[in-house]
Amino acid sequence: MGMKKRLLLLNGYEAASHKVWREGLITYLEEYEWTVVTLPPRHFAWRIRGSALSFVSHYREVLEQSYDLVVCTSMVDLAALRGLMPHLAQCPNLLYFHENQFAYPASENAKPLLDAQMVTIYSAMAADQIAFNSHFNRETFITGAEKLFRQLPDFVPKDWRAQISAKSRVIPVPIASPVSVKLLSSDSSELESSPESGVRLVWNHRWEYDKAPDRLLRLLRVLVARKVPFKIHIVGQQFRRQPESFEIIKQEFNQYLLSFGFIESREEYLKVLAQSDVVLSTATHEFEGLAVLEAVAYGCIPLAPKRLSYVELFDDHYLYSSWLDAPEKEANAVADSIECVAQNLLDMQPPRVDNLFWRCVVADYRGMFEELLV
Repeated sequence: MGMKKRLLLLNGYEAASHKVWREGLITYLEEYEWTVVTLPPRHFAWRIRGSALSFVSHYREVLEQSYDLVVCTSMVDLAALRGLMPHLAQCPNLLYFHENQFAYPASENAKPLLDAQMVTIYSAMAADQIAFNSHFNRETFITGAEKLFRQLPDFVPKDWRAQISAKSRVIPVPIASPVSVKLLSSDSSELESSPESGVRLVWNHRWEYDKAPDRLLRLLRVLVARKVPFKIHIVGQQFRRQPESFEIIKQEFNQYLLSFGFIESREEYLKVLAQSDVVLSTATHEFEGLAVLEAVAYGCIPLAPKRLSYVELFDDHYLYSSWLDAPEKEANAVADSIECVAQNLLDMQPPRVDNLFWRCVVADYRGMFEELLV
């Protein structure tokens, strides 16, 4: 057998989904020799603007080695990296977009995004191959860049769209195949389904504004006002600062909560998914939807807004009407869907997501890598 091809993977902001992606690549593509350098997921503005400087100044010895392919996330300033490390500019590269900087909803603390947007445009132009985790991600990046260029005064590139389109494709971050979990422990009988407890919901997202906990709060108030029997797990990654909606939910709906907060144990988290009937999203920003997809893999019926990446993942009967500018109207639309699912739970099946398991998608990654390694 010949020598293994050497791949350098640079992850400029290793958030949870980025870590899942990175670990999956190494696990399922073990025919390559991987060298991985990551930066922690904090100080976003500095990461996306200064990642190349950070990599070069702190990991120069690693970067100076010889590689056959460089794989970067879009949080890496690839253009600057190639300029600072000229020998890496001679190596083929792939730029992977988990997200883009053009499709985030505005928040009250929003900072100007021009720097971040321009970094990703430079990186995309400098890349040999680009992959996005969803069509929504790809299209919002291209249309966002187009809108930005229209606002610039002069000398904007003429053929950038054709260049980026020609070298880009969509390959999702895969999900792990479900593992067998012991559904109920001896002290968790309260989690068993019963007419009194009603439908069991799970909301399993990052506790940040773009996952719209304020919309979740409105929905819960509608469900209670309608006297819909339900219980809910509200779980997910938490941060030092989080929207006040969570504290209001905890106080106002404590009797409906089955879980509340981050679940450290992976096995316990999977039990929550397997014990739930419906996985909910209220998001105003979602580039793929890994949390929802994983819950579906464990048997949950998805109910997501008819927007974002969800429209390419699920058929219409798993999507509720999107009313971004009318949150009360949307809350009632979600409640309608929950009532419908609750009445037809025994007859409903979750959509199939096995085509998104690693064993199915890994060939797409391998093929992309091999094209670049020729």
